[in-house]
Amino acid sequence: MRAVVIHLTRNIKISGNYESTGWGCRVLIAQTYDDSIKSLRRGYANMRGVEFENCGQFDTENAGLDFFYLNTNDPALQRTSTIIGNSFHDANGMLLNARQSNNLLI
Repeated sequence: MRAVVIHLTRNIKISGNYESTGWGCRVLIAQTYDDSIKSLRRGYANMRGVEFENCGQFDTENAGLDFFYLNTNDPALQRTSTIIGNSFHDANGMLLNARQSNNLLI
């Protein structure tokens, strides 16, 4: 799954609903190997002033904002992700997780 989000003038609020299942929202930024084009794809995010509400997943390691396996030695894929001035509240699990990742400015 891929998405491009452009933010121009509005505040962004990412909100989950975990009241019935314990599963809130999760934003995953990761890298994966795309077998169809025989290439590594590395995700990145630049977030400033984003509000995360009801995110994270109960009794798991899935955080509301999850950077997973973003370490690569290929200079063409080394983009820095920035997470600055964001807010996290009413979480049902971990809020932020950066596992096996580099080039993060938090």
